[in-house]
Amino acid sequence: MVAMLGAALGADVRINVMMGLLLAAVLGGDVSIEIQTDHNAVFARKIANYIFAVRSPRRFEGRLTWKLVVSGRTVSRGEKALSAVADGSTAIDVPVAIPMLTEGVALPATMFASVAESGSDEAVASAERSIWIFGDDPFAGRREWLRDLGLALFDPSRTTREAFDALGIPYSRLADVRSISRVAAGRVIVGEGVALDAHPGLASAIDDCVERGVPVLVLAPRSGSLALPRPDDLRLRGPGVVSDLDDRLDSVGWLPDGATSSSTLRLRSDETSTTIEATPGARGWAWCEARYGAGKGRVIVCSLALIEAWESEPSPRYFFARLLEMKVKP
Repeated sequence: MVAMLGAALGADVRINVMMGLLLAAVLGGDVSIEIQTDHNAVFARKIANYIFAVRSPRRFEGRLTWKLVVSGRTVSRGEKALSAVADGSTAIDVPVAIPMLTEGVALPATMFASVAESGSDEAVASAERSIWIFGDDPFAGRREWLRDLGLALFDPSRTTREAFDALGIPYSRLADVRSISRVAAGRVIVGEGVALDAHPGLASAIDDCVERGVPVLVLAPRSGSLALPRPDDLRLRGPGVVSDLDDRLDSVGWLPDGATSSSTLRLRSDETSTTIEATPGARGWAWCEARYGAGKGRVIVCSLALIEAWESEPSPRYFFARLLEMKVKP
C-alpha cells in the first residue's frame, strides 16, 4: 500500500514537472531574439547602436537584458521593458558605451542578450554576437615605420589629406601629375574622389612609377578611366577583399545605405593595355590589382570608400593599414 502510494506520488510529481516544462515551452518556446548590426568592428570610447529584434507568435510582455563582455569581464550592461507584438518583429534600439582600451590594441568582445516574461527571471530566448573593439589609431607605435614607407600623396579633392593629417600619417605632397612622374622611391597614393579624366597624363605618370618600381595606390576614383599597360597578373575582387586581408573587419555597412563604396570598377582589355573605369553603382569590382614583372611597381585601384567612411567605424582605416602592410614588390 505504501509502495503504491509512493509510486502514485512520484508519478504525480513527474506529471507536474512535465506540465511545467510544457507550459514554459508554450509560453516562450517560439520567442526568439536577434542582435542586429552592420558593424562587427567598433571604436573604443564611443557609442555603438545595437538593434535587438524580438519575434513572438503572441503578444509578449517582459524585459530585455543585455551585457557586453570583454576578456571574461562585463564592461557594460542594461535592461529595458519589452512589449512585443504578436506574429511580428519588435525592434529595440540600444546605444551601448564601448569601453576605452590601450591604443594599438584590438580586443574581441561578445554581446549577450536575453528576454524574460514579466514576473520571471527565466530567459525564454537568448542570443550572442562576437565583435572586435579597436582604438582610433591603426598606426599607434608605428610612426617610424610609416615614415620609412615614404608615402607621396596626390590629392586634388583634399579629403584624403585631411584624414591623414588628423591621424598624423606622414606624407609628402604631390602638387600635380608631373610630380608623380618624378617619384623615385616610396609609394604613391592618389587620393579618394579623383575624376580620372580631369587629369591628363595621370596614366602616363603612373606608368612611369611602375617602370621605376614604385607602387601606386588609387583610392576610390569618382569617375573616369585609367589606361594601364597590360599587366602580367591582374587580380579582381569584390568587397570581400576586406575580410580576406583582416577577418576582424566589416566588408559591408560602411556608408549610411549599407554599401562600402559609391562607385565600382569595370575593365576593358586589349593586347597592349587594360583600362579601369570608375562607374556609379554596385555592379562592378571593388579591387583591381595590376602586377608587373620583377623590379617593377604594382598598381592597386580600390573603389571602397575608405576616406568617406573613415569616421564611421574602424574597418576603413584599419583596412588602409593592411594595404600599407602588403608586400608590394615581387
